[in-house]
Amino acid sequence: DHRAAAERHEAAGEFAAAVTERMRAISVALEDRAVITPRVGRTATELAAEASAVLSGESDGLAEGARIFNDVAYGDRPATADAARVLRELDARLESARPAQAGEEAR
Repeated sequence: DHRAAAERHEAAGEFAAAVTERMRAISVALEDRAVITPRVGRTATELAAEASAVLSGESDGLAEGARIFNDVAYGDRPATADAARVLRELDARLESARPAQAGEEAR
């Protein structure tokens, strides 16, 4: 389970691994909830854009999460405890976020 792995890595101070596993957990959770359609090879940026279309209230958080992931995974930037926390908090918010109904603002 990616979420459990992210927790273990974060607790051990392995923030790059925590960020990576947390983004995987977010992706799988959104696919499992049918918020986004499962697709192999989806980037974090694509994930943020697709999920934002359904969970517009989390657009900023999703974009920030994708930026953090990309910076760590591809930008050779060190992950920090703050980066891991931001993704953990995004994951928690997404778990309770519900897609907006037609004509309704997303929560």
